[in-house]
Amino acid sequence: EAKFLMGVLAALQTGNHRIGYMTDHPVYGNIANINAFAIGAAMIDPACRIHLKWAGTGDDSWEQELAEEGVSVFSGPDLIRPDDPSRRHGIYRLEADGSRTVLAAPIWHWGRYYELIIKSVLNGLWDSKDLVREDKALNYWYGMKSGVVDIVMTRNVSYYHVKLLAALRKGIEEGTFSPFGGELHSQNAVIRRADQPPLSAHEIITMNWLNDNVLGSIPDAARLKAEGTGAVAADGAEQGV
Repeated sequence: EAKFLMGVLAALQTGNHRIGYMTDHPVYGNIANINAFAIGAAMIDPACRIHLKWAGTGDDSWEQELAEEGVSVFSGPDLIRPDDPSRRHGIYRLEADGSRTVLAAPIWHWGRYYELIIKSVLNGLWDSKDLVREDKALNYWYGMKSGVVDIVMTRNVSYYHVKLLAALRKGIEEGTFSPFGGELHSQNAVIRRADQPPLSAHEIITMNWLNDNVLGSIPDAARLKAEGTGAVAADGAEQGV
């Protein structure tokens, strides 16, 4: 949900229909983030294309490569590293002088996250026997309504855009709008027709396809750096429809 809103914001910032998107490994949940972002961008600009790069493949020059293709608005790492002064995180714009203007970034309220996990255990709603599969990771997915995830926008974002994102967010939290509702297209197929219900939480978290406005693919394990193969083995997605 947060990534959908950030896709909306990114599309509002670009003037040439191009957005760069960098992520690390093709694990379940990460694919959903890419697609939610792409759908949000396409709702603002149907001609917008998401140029996808994977840091987990060792492609450390992704920003330079995309800049040479005319991309100036990026979705970088969600978290800023203390040892990285580049400001390549969240939604940011690469300026003509090489500087970066941060526009927005997601934040996680981990106290609220663990509170919900503990409550589910105490209420008898959490059963490891039903959830755990051998050598597979668990997914705990909480939406924006839960208070676990939020978006922080900087003063560089127009107040008109802030109002638009607030309206979309309200629809998501009230259940009147779903990023994965309505007609959905992958790069190769129709995923949902307009008259079909929105994707379920399970379908979202386990999706293995990329939206039709994404330029790129889901890498296989052979293309990943050594430190990423374990994560993908535990919770990875392979290219599907």
